[in-house]
Amino acid sequence: MSSLPRFIATSLSVALVGCFASVTDGARAPSFAQNAKLDAALSNGWWGHVPVMVAVDKGFFKELGIDVEVKAIASSADRVRAVTSGAVAFSNLGRIAVISEMANDNKTFYFFANIDDSPGNEGCWARPGFASFKDLKGKKVAANTSAQITMNGLLENEGITHL
Repeated sequence: MSSLPRFIATSLSVALVGCFASVTDGARAPSFAQNAKLDAALSNGWWGHVPVMVAVDKGFFKELGIDVEVKAIASSADRVRAVTSGAVAFSNLGRIAVISEMANDNKTFYFFANIDDSPGNEGCWARPGFASFKDLKGKKVAANTSAQITMNGLLENEGITHL
């Protein structure tokens, strides 16, 4: 068994039990001595959730006494709502959804890390006539969320600045 998925499962388990215990009353707070049920809201359309899905599938959480069921919820905003309503115990959320909730003073969840294990999996689409980033010089371009960070870096590599 690889040590990285085990490390991820162990780290998440310790953090999740700590967070879950801190937001519940003492009677419902899980401990390592008993089996805890902590469902996860994940999207099966994003590579960044794969490490958690693998850890669930391989039973790494169960080895630590934590029963995790994956609830497929595509949108980060919907996953935040699932966490804050108590329908699930944890999720890996997109930055925009988390920042929006924090800006709205939502204190019903804790953001402590973001597992992003999808390096190089950003995509870019352009209309016909654009074969490379060099072809974008002088044109208006747009991207959203983390793709913006990737695109800004690629534009900078071609000496193109952005606002």
